[in-house]
Amino acid sequence: WCLSCAIDHTQTATSYMRHFQILLLFGLMFIPGALSKLRAQEKGQLSGDFTLNSNFFLRDTTIFLGQIPPQYDKQLSSAEVWLYLDYRISGLDFTVRFDAFQNSGLINPQEAYTEQGLGFWSISKNFGDLEITGGSFYDQIGNGVLMRAYEDRNLGLDNAIQGARVKYYLDDRFTFMAFTGRQKRRFDYFNQIIKGGYVEGFFPLDSAGLVSLYSGVGALNRTLDDETVQDELIPNINLQPLETRFTPSYNVYAFNQYN
Repeated sequence: WCLSCAIDHTQTATSYMRHFQILLLFGLMFIPGALSKLRAQEKGQLSGDFTLNSNFFLRDTTIFLGQIPPQYDKQLSSAEVWLYLDYRISGLDFTVRFDAFQNSGLINPQEAYTEQGLGFWSISKNFGDLEITGGSFYDQIGNGVLMRAYEDRNLGLDNAIQGARVKYYLDDRFTFMAFTGRQKRRFDYFNQIIKGGYVEGFFPLDSAGLVSLYSGVGALNRTLDDETVQDELIPNINLQPLETRFTPSYNVYAFNQYN
């Protein structure tokens, strides 16, 4: 009875999450209309894109020598869908993206993955030279050695950050950025918190301004959650000989300077 009860509660929670995602999607779609009524004298800008990949699988025994993906024997077809919408008005920017994977082998070629929901959403506002973003965002520190959050849907890659980001453009030369959040994991997020930022800009090397140095300084902090430390790290540490055991640290810090 307890197991059935737990399963029912899990299914109920999952159902509530599905309904929440649907309501959020529709809510974001109706926000532009509400803003347009409040600012009838202003004109918003709506843009977006739609991507659909569809695959059909025919088994060729002369090619497959190892484990055969399940689509070749069972599902026989797959699809991936991305619907991206962006609405801008009065310095506000609303972004939402619906993702769907149907028996897809894009993320893992040995798996028939099926899931759908909000893959990306954000709300941004500009206050002069200050830009504030809440929700999902892509960014990187320098060339990405410390942190790089980006998307390549053709390769099944999407490691957006879900949290908050602040950017300040001091002038045409310098930019400050700070953020905090969690990295995306399909339709969920890793428990670890990452936060950091950078200061970067152009430094003229000649009086004519024809040659300049682009330079920056970045910092990153990653904080582990209790579940990872208590359930994964400590049990593995305790399996080591006494002389090599240690107390795990919850935080790691990294810094770099780039040109």
